[in-house]
Amino acid sequence: MNPHPNKPYTPRRQLLLPVALLLILFAISSRFVGQASSAPVVTASKTDALQTDADSSGGLTPGDTIRYTTVINNSGTDPATGVSFSDTIDSGTTLSGSAHVSPIAFDDSYSSLGNVGITVPAANGVLANDVDPDSFSSLSVVPAAGASAHGAFSINANGGFSYASLRGYEGPDSFTYTLTDNDPLTPNATGTVNITVNEVIWFIDNSQPTQGTGVMSNPFNSLDGANGYNANAPDETGDIIFIYSGSGTYGGGIALLNNQILIGQGASASIAAIAGITIPPFSNTLPSTGGSRPTVGNTSGNVVTLSNGTNTVRGLNINQTNGIGLFGSSFSIQTISEMNIAGSTKAVDISDGSILNLTLGQVQVTGSSNGGVRLQSTGGSSSLSNVNITTTGGTGFLARNSGNLTIAGNSNTIASTNGTGVDIRDLTIAANIIFQSVGATNGTVGINLDNTGSSGSFTVNGGTLSGHSSDGIKLNNVPGGASFNNMTVDQSGKSDADGVDATSVTGLSFNGTTTTAGSGNAYALLGSTIRNLTATNTVFDGGNGSAVANIDGVKITNLLGTNTLTGVTVRDGKDINMLVDNSTNGGSLDTLTISGSTFTKNIAGDNLQIRTSGTANLKVVVQNNGGTNSAFSGAVTDSIDFQANGGTLQGIVTGSTFTGNLGNVVNMSAANSGHLIARVHNLSNLTSSGSNVINTIAFDNSTIEATVEN
Repeated sequence: MNPHPNKPYTPRRQLLLPVALLLILFAISSRFVGQASSAPVVTASKTDALQTDADSSGGLTPGDTIRYTTVINNSGTDPATGVSFSDTIDSGTTLSGSAHVSPIAFDDSYSSLGNVGITVPAANGVLANDVDPDSFSSLSVVPAAGASAHGAFSINANGGFSYASLRGYEGPDSFTYTLTDNDPLTPNATGTVNITVNEVIWFIDNSQPTQGTGVMSNPFNSLDGANGYNANAPDETGDIIFIYSGSGTYGGGIALLNNQILIGQGASASIAAIAGITIPPFSNTLPSTGGSRPTVGNTSGNVVTLSNGTNTVRGLNINQTNGIGLFGSSFSIQTISEMNIAGSTKAVDISDGSILNLTLGQVQVTGSSNGGVRLQSTGGSSSLSNVNITTTGGTGFLARNSGNLTIAGNSNTIASTNGTGVDIRDLTIAANIIFQSVGATNGTVGINLDNTGSSGSFTVNGGTLSGHSSDGIKLNNVPGGASFNNMTVDQSGKSDADGVDATSVTGLSFNGTTTTAGSGNAYALLGSTIRNLTATNTVFDGGNGSAVANIDGVKITNLLGTNTLTGVTVRDGKDINMLVDNSTNGGSLDTLTISGSTFTKNIAGDNLQIRTSGTANLKVVVQNNGGTNSAFSGAVTDSIDFQANGGTLQGIVTGSTFTGNLGNVVNMSAANSGHLIARVHNLSNLTSSGSNVINTIAFDNSTIEATVEN
């Protein structure tokens, strides 16, 4: 009887029949798993042979023993049930013993990871599904060891066995074994063990004393060298590469193929979890993770090179001393995490991919001549922490069109000589970015933010930017805000180079910062559509030098929202010291409050000029800050000039001091149906050298409502 009708086998029965025998077979099956179904075809063949020649006559004579052997076979794939077998032996033959039936070996199937192997205990071995129909003796396997087509095996008498595929092999393999029930009937049954080998894993451990072959039981002990992984592993796309913690640095770097997964022993998750594989039953135990991260380096090129397809890299560190630490270009999906990068050359250069998921716990670059980090057109999400970059050329940190960006922590630093410090464009700052300092000299721009989204702000708390050919700081479409504290932005040595150029910024802040314009057509701060500007204890220096028409120290077109200048110094504008020109409104009353600030210049032009036109609705208050008055001085045209050339302008001047060779102290004008509402009071040193202390003029259906008192 076949108790396992769905197991693959070829039943063969041998009967020792010295007398007529009726044998009922309840089921006969030779169906193979996965094989197409076909009706059972049952055949039986009988042979006889002289077993004992009692009188040595050479023929059949009374007293001889005859062995009848019947083989019953089902050549179909479906089970044959309800089959009976009977045979009538010659009437002159008498029974002298019992029938013996050969054992039945059912084929077995197992799975194995490539380069790992399996060890199957007896309880789950090949005997578990084999049967002995006559149950006269216990089953066993003839012990054997040898090679299969794609591996090697060793099988024990109890049915347990071990198997290892050839290194790098992935696919089907099989070997056969001999099953015996230890009775005198021969031949015994033969079974087949089918093994499917999937998911090849390569192993590298530089703590091993000798070079291995890359399998788990005998790993490579290096990446480089004539016998190392790079030169000798017949790896393929989709393979998994595991690097033990080891000792020291693994030299030579590594270049990944498509869909390969690189795992260091420092990964927090298991190999199976990271690779998304199922460990087959009876697999040899994979190495544990959660240890110290191995360090991979390369003295002659890039350290880790990603494929043009998809990779996962996790649980290792990179030390770059010659090429790029982590390099990738034109890829599909790349996932990198649980990694630190530190060295003397560029840490990261990844570009032109669909999705990049990058998490770096540390980025340290010391003295790179080719920049520090470059993320260009990568999509996805990048999160970096503990970024400290010093370069002698290139951009310190560049991220453009790269999905979501996070730089965690507040101790990040950039120091770039002959290059841009930070260049972030066309992405979303996903959480507030804070740099302890950013320093950059002699590049195109010191700091450049462009189209950075509203989810997070950008803050720098120190550093010097100088000598840039375009702008010290350039901001465009930064709705999440930008703050610059305790910085020096000095463009005085350059021509036509602004200190700060800001367009469409919400939440622009300066604290303890000095920004100086270059010569020629350059501003200390040039702004357009700035909402919620805050400046405290900050200096805006127009660059002094010769007068340049329409080039001001600070010029802001459409200053919206709530804006404050406290303890600010605005000086040496080439035309107007500070100009605010609004033609629109921010949805309600826009305000600018100037407290305890100083305006000084020694060439013609207004110290502070406020203009409105169109739909503008702006209120400006100039006042003291505690016991410190706002102060206006120098040889200027007007100290304060309110111009309502359309729209509505409210101007309040109080707690202020005016000294020097002034024109009008406060000039108020309205035109083009503009409406000016002004109050001037509590002023000091109200003198004028040639014009009026207070001057008003209105025309073109405009209105001025002014209150002057002291």
